[in-house]
Amino acid sequence: HRFLRRFCIDRYEYPNLAGVKPAVMVSWYDALRACEIEGKRLCLASEWSFACEGVQRYPYPYGQTRDRKVCNFDRPRPSPEPNFELFARPRQVGAEVARLDMRVESGVLQGCVSPFGV
Repeated sequence: HRFLRRFCIDRYEYPNLAGVKPAVMVSWYDALRACEIEGKRLCLASEWSFACEGVQRYPYPYGQTRDRKVCNFDRPRPSPEPNFELFARPRQVGAEVARLDMRVESGVLQGCVSPFGV
């Protein structure tokens, strides 16, 4: 049996702002605290799956077939710079971190949404 529950999930990843890259490297406790501050809660795994799959339970948020161009996956991942002397200079550390950042701004990939718009 399937039971439907009423719940809301933000359209974009935290901080839930279009055009802003989502937060990463956040512990479960920090995420819980951020939700509580905003009067929200972390969703259950079943709620997250339902929001992504939709009633049809698609394997991808947009349908049955994987499309490499629709979402932010299957892109080549840059390798970290092996030159550790580079990290002695703060500006170069920041540049290296920015180079390795694979996030995209929320809402940019308009085809990568579930039937619910999540």
